[in-house]
Amino acid sequence: MVISPKWTRPAARVVAATLIAVGGMTISSPAQAAVKCYDIGNGNLCAELVNDGYNATYYKVKGRTVTLEFTLHCKRGDYESEGAFQMSAGETRSYFFATGNLGPCHVTLHDVGSGATFDSPRVP
Repeated sequence: MVISPKWTRPAARVVAATLIAVGGMTISSPAQAAVKCYDIGNGNLCAELVNDGYNATYYKVKGRTVTLEFTLHCKRGDYESEGAFQMSAGETRSYFFATGNLGPCHVTLHDVGSGATFDSPRVP
């Protein structure tokens, strides 16, 4: 799905948050690269390349409270977020990796308690 170039960045993010429940999808606006998301079963994990780095976002829609952590994986290396965080159903959490454009990368969401990992689609 592509959002009309007339939409502003904040409007595109609202639409992304609203429509994200449909699963793997791509949303873009003129001021940003595509937002790519993957339905991991109890929420949607998204990655976005912006001018000076990458946004990792998780929209948790169901399930128990968990402790999670984001990691950015690129050809040039892996980049950890600033630590784990707790998250419950109905919450959204994001982390910005201020790495500059490192080319194609993806985000991993790690469930600290269970050891499970989930990968976003690769961006750009």
